[in-house]
Order: sequence, then structure tokens, then C-alpha cells
Amino acid sequence: MPPITNSDDFKPAKMVRWFNPLLLLKAGVKLVVSNIFGNFADRREIMAALDSKWSSRDPFDSTLDFRKTIEEYCAKRFEKEIWVDFISDTGEGYDPTYAVASTVAKQNLILSTGQGQQQYETKRGHILILGGDQVYPYPTREEYDNRFRMPFEKAAVKAGKIDTASCPHLYAIPGNHDWYDGLSNFLKLFCQQRSIGIWKTIQRRSYFAIPLPHNCWIWGIDIQLASDIDKPQLDYFDSIANKYMRKGDKVILVTAEPSWVYNEVRYSNDSFDRLDFFVDRYILREKDKGDSSLDFDLPLVLTGDWHHYARYENKDGSRQYFTAGGGGAHLHLTNNLPEKIQKEFKYVEINKTGEKSLQQSDGVSLKKTFPDKKTSQRLLLKVLGFAISNLELSVLFALVSILFNWLLIREINLNNQGDLQHSYWFAFFSNPVIFILAVAFGLSIYLITDTSTKSSVNARILGIVHGACHCGALVGWSFVCITGSCAFFRLYDICAHNSSCEPVIRVISASVLTGFTSATVFGLYLVLTNLIWGMHVDEASCALRCADYKNFLRIKITKEEIVVYPIGIESAEKCKEQENSDDNLSKGIFLIENPIVIRLQNKD
Repeated sequence: MPPITNSDDFKPAKMVRWFNPLLLLKAGVKLVVSNIFGNFADRREIMAALDSKWSSRDPFDSTLDFRKTIEEYCAKRFEKEIWVDFISDTGEGYDPTYAVASTVAKQNLILSTGQGQQQYETKRGHILILGGDQVYPYPTREEYDNRFRMPFEKAAVKAGKIDTASCPHLYAIPGNHDWYDGLSNFLKLFCQQRSIGIWKTIQRRSYFAIPLPHNCWIWGIDIQLASDIDKPQLDYFDSIANKYMRKGDKVILVTAEPSWVYNEVRYSNDSFDRLDFFVDRYILREKDKGDSSLDFDLPLVLTGDWHHYARYENKDGSRQYFTAGGGGAHLHLTNNLPEKIQKEFKYVEINKTGEKSLQQSDGVSLKKTFPDKKTSQRLLLKVLGFAISNLELSVLFALVSILFNWLLIREINLNNQGDLQHSYWFAFFSNPVIFILAVAFGLSIYLITDTSTKSSVNARILGIVHGACHCGALVGWSFVCITGSCAFFRLYDICAHNSSCEPVIRVISASVLTGFTSATVFGLYLVLTNLIWGMHVDEASCALRCADYKNFLRIKITKEEIVVYPIGIESAEKCKEQENSDDNLSKGIFLIENPIVIRLQNKD
């Protein structure tokens, strides 16, 4: 997919204004359409069927020519170690995406957790993995170009020239935003073996398995729009496991959402059960109960979807769950993350007779977040300024008020001061259009209530109260401006010479007050329900539109261990201003926590 944007005419993309009513309407339509057509025409199955080498019946070779391309790429260069970078949720605002891309593109990074702390030297990944949602809000060609490709192309210029044979490889799995066009533009960008900056795309499908040195593999799965994994994809991974993998191989699993977190905090979410089934049968090999020759380890699970850094760890530290969705999209708040998750992927246990069974663990614990929970709560308070920061929704509320009050004022005789209040309520209740409009306004607000959390009963009550507050603001300001402002107009003689001016001013006054009040109530509702009940994480984060606190993972794999370096970028603006500085700390680039080490037990 060649670029359609001339770099000379390029204008950096701003952060998406998620509460723009037109954007919300368009996104809703795309979601419905993609769900409908995804059910009838799964692009993953079409992709497998049309693979030009599928006739070989070897999905491993047909997808990537692994034996030649990947093993040679790895074996000739990485006898001692290989480096892998992981980024997720890129392509919303130009500045944060560029901040991450330019940092990832550097050959070496010397990092520490702070001043005076131990420094660690890291190397640019020989492989770059993108963990889903590469562009926002829609996966159009223009958006991929402006919000994803251009930041990475610009970052590549700073990295300098690289020998073609040494170009880092790039692999990507799609997230829900990549799926909104049925995956068309994702496939054109990532599955046609082209270059993006210094990175070369290799894959032919929306999922992949990459063999690495030291008996390690990276499996990237495509879960579509949280649906089941398709049969050709299951056959693909099963074939690789049977033909190319050995007992004790380590699998680093890449998926598009932190289903283990969703399973804990959401009332009805079965995405974890579907992923758990995949892990049980295809990684832990539950279906091979009588044969322990194919027992793979799962030391790392990587994901994005929530745009922050969070690490969960099992009891002995042998399995780590990373959410690292800070590739360029708006920040997701961290203050609602559970400290303990009861359900995680199982472990293999082999008895004395050689038969194996899968055992449930004691769950995983939260070890680190970026930003930390206190900072997240402080950032959340900025949503109280919702009426100003999300002006488009304030305007929408004001437009509803204009329609409501214009209908009312046509039914009322403004010159009848003595009976004006009675006339107001008579018109309100006697005209069904006016009454239904007010009720519909409150009901529409109620319908956005977040009932996905495990406090769904409280959520519905809060939603009713929230809708009633908006309905009250609409009617209340209307009543005040229509019935209570006569003295104001008479006193200042505003409309003495133009009787048609008075109703216009009344309607405009009511609409401005309603728009501001409703938007402020909306922001207050998001803050309170998030702080107290853990609701509306997505909506509160979208309202905040914070472009800072970016992150990505840099992973070193050796024969003895896997080392994960979680890298944070505190401010995209600061990173851009200090771009030419060699001091990473001065640019706000640092290790979020000390490197996480997972020991390997390789036999060779």
C-alpha cells in the first residue's frame, strides 16, 4: 500500500476527539457493519484459502518461508542473544506516536529508572511486534498513512540508513480498530512484504509464529472482534507445534486485549475463556494428555488495548502478563486495575505414569503500573473540565436545548406575565412532542451507562440518576429563562424596539446554560462513577485525551533467560523538544521498573 500523503504537505495528526458526535455516529455504524460482515465473511479464512502456497499443505512455509527467511535471519546474527521490541496501540496523535517510534528506532538506548540508579544498555529490536490497533479511529488508508506510517517514516530518517539485509523485521496483529473495514487496509499495509521506515514486513496473514534462537517462539494470534479463533488459524498453530517445535520450547504469546483483566472487572466477558481454550489445547497441549513430548512453556503474555503499562506476575515469577498499550493512543487510566486476578492460564502437571493434566494456579498479582494509581486519579480529576475540553458534546446538548425551547416558546404567550409559569407547564405536558423530546434526552444519556462492570445493578441506578439530571438541566434552565427572565428583558429594555428579539434571546440563554451544565454533569458523572465504582474506564480516558505516559517493551532473549525492559516516555512534547539530547532522562525516557528476568531451562 503506497503512501497517499506527500511528506512535504504532511500535517501532523492531532489526538482524536472521541466525543465528537459525528465521529461517534460514524464509529458506531462501522462497528455494526464490521460485526455483521465479519460473521458472514471472515477475512482470516479467505486469507488462508487464497494463500498462493496453501497447496503445499504446510501453513508454516506458506505463510513466511520460515526455514529460509527467519531461521537464516536469526541464526547468522543472534547466536548469543536476540532483541525484540513490542509496541501496541499506535497511530492516534502524531506527536506521541512519533515519540515512541523515534525511541524504538534508535540503535542503542542507555536507560535507568531515575537519577543515580543503575544504567542498562538496550539494543534496537531485530524484530518489532505491533500488538493491535495500529490506527485510530478508523482503519482507512488515509488514517493509516497520516497517523501510523508517517510517524514511523519520520523516525526512520533520524535512525539513519540500514543495510537492506539487516533491516529489522516487523510483524503485526490486528486489534478491533484494524478490523472495522474487515481488515482490508491492514492486509495491504502489513501482509505484502513491504517496508515501513527501517522495518520490513514479512507476514502474509494476520497471525504469525516466529521461531527464535534458544528454543523460543513468538505466537501472534488474531482474535478478530473478540470472536472465536478461526479453524485455519488453529490448524496453522497446530501444524507448527507438531512439525517444528520440541518439548520445553518457550512460547511468547501476543494477543490484542488483556482478557485476564477483563474477566476480573467486567460482568459478562468471555474473551478470556476463548483465549484460555486456545492456550490449553495449542500451547499447553491438553489434547495430548497421553503424550508429554509436546509440553510448551508460556513465560510471557503480551497485549495492549488498554493504553497504559501494567504487569501482572504469578506466584513464583515464572509467568508474566504485560499490558503495554502506550504506542501513541490516548492514555487509559490505571486506578481501576485490580490488585489480584483470580483466574489465569493453567499449568501442566505430569504424574508418575507420564500422563499430564492442566492445573489452575493461585492467580496473578499486580506488580507495576505506569502511570501509578495516584497519578491516574489526579489525571482523572481533569475530566471535571469536560464542558470545555470536549466542546463538541456541549454544543450538541445546546442544540437539543434550542429545539426543545423553540417548540415550547411557540406554545406560550410571553406577554401574559401573570400566568406565564402555568402556561409553561401546560405547554410542556400537553404537547407530546415537547414531553417526549425531554424524556428521550434523558433516556439517551442513560443508554451510555457502563453496565459491563460487576456492579451492574448500581450502574443502572446511577444511569437513571444521571439521565434524570440531564433531563432536569434541560427543563430547569428552560423554565428559568422562559418564565423568570421577563423582568430582565423589561428592566434593560433589550427588546423594546424589536419584539421578535426576546424569544430568540430566551432560547439562546437556555441553550448555552443547558449545554454547559449538561456537559459538566457528564464529566462529574464520569469522575465519580470511575473513582467509586470503577465504571466508565474507556469513556473517562477518552474524555481526558492525554497524550503522555507512553510506553513499549524491549525484550532480550538469551540461552539462559528472557529479560524484559519496560520503557516509559513521560511526555511526548518533552521528548520532541529534547530530541537531539543524548540524555534520555532529560527527555523523559526511562525504565518504568527494573528489568524483569525470567530464567530459562534449556537442555541444549
